[in-house]
Amino acid sequence: MTAADLGQCVMIFLLVTIVFAGASTATEIRRGSTGVSFLTQRLRWPSLLARLIVLAFFVTAMYILGMILALGVCSLHPAGVDLSGGGWTYLCIYLFQILFWIAIAMNLAVLTRSTAAAVALPMAWLLLIENLISAVPITFLQTVAQWTPSNNWALILGEVYSSSYGSSVVTHGVGPAVVAVTAIAAFFIAVGWSAHTRRDTPA
Repeated sequence: MTAADLGQCVMIFLLVTIVFAGASTATEIRRGSTGVSFLTQRLRWPSLLARLIVLAFFVTAMYILGMILALGVCSLHPAGVDLSGGGWTYLCIYLFQILFWIAIAMNLAVLTRSTAAAVALPMAWLLLIENLISAVPITFLQTVAQWTPSNNWALILGEVYSSSYGSSVVTHGVGPAVVAVTAIAAFFIAVGWSAHTRRDTPA
């Protein structure tokens, strides 16, 4: 068992966290919990920040617990677990990728106030749309694919662990990839912050 094997299992956890972050945030808004915080706090943005922090801590704790259990079970196998060659770093960066996607799902929920949109849009992009963009041999789409989130995360993960697990689409280096995913996360957080602080709560 290698870090790459564990990473394939983490993809299931990633999808679950997207559902959790998007659905719980949208449900909280639609049931009026956000409205209560607007009445009891002088500013609106702390409630958004608090939710993001709570989600991040909860998901991080579950990820660490899951990894401990997975490593414990795998260690019982005769082949054991091999995390050499950057395996630990690979798993840590995978956590950052998970936090990236829950931030997007949460802020989409704030923007759309729809459980379906907050869950379906990130999952459709992650599982289908980005793969189609990367596969179509059209110059414009190939240029777009250079800066899409999953391709850049794949490049980062492949750089720290093994080039065989990197991205075959992205041609730039790790630095631009980090800037790309940071900019995407910042954009969604800014959009969510704007919607949270400017819009009234749903009736």
